Amino acid sequence: MKVFQRERLNGHYGVTAFVISNTISAMPFLMLITFLSGIVCYFMVRLHPGFEHYIFFVLCLYASVTVVESLMMAIASVVPNFLMGIITGAGIQGIFMLVSGFFRLPKDIPKPVWRYPMSYISFHFWALQGQYQNDLKGVVFDNRTPDLPKIPGEYSSCLLDAELCLVLKLLCS
Repeated sequence: MKVFQRERLNGHYGVTAFVISNTISAMPFLMLITFLSGIVCYFMVRLHPGFEHYIFFVLCLYASVTVVESLMMAIASVVPNFLMGIITGAGIQGIFMLVSGFFRLPKDIPKPVWRYPMSYISFHFWALQGQYQNDLKGVVFDNRTPDLPKIPGEYSSCLLDAELCLVLKLLCS
């Protein structure tokens, strides 16, 4: 960030050029990290089989990693101290994880502040909803008692896959 600030003050390049070049230069490494960890996690946990489901998982993971990197770059530009920047970023990430719907269902999160503005701002919420739909769509579970019907794995959510892809794209840009 110090090099960028010095280069910007000297008039060599602007903020837009820095953001575009930083995104393009980080893309291969983020893709490598995403594919390597995606291979390990997806097959170790035995998520829904199929190449389309795996690609969606990897793309969602890549979008999340890209958004985290972008968020930390934005925090680094505002907070001058390195340690305070990491603490601030971890705090924001923690709040986003708390309101994402993993620990509590989205309908159980309190509405005034935490559900409507914070939950929908959190990119973890969108990635988690997409993963629920990706992994549970088309799966049928046995019921505990054989007399009762089988339980469909459809996750009841108002999100469509196209909306999720749009939101993740907007968050990454």
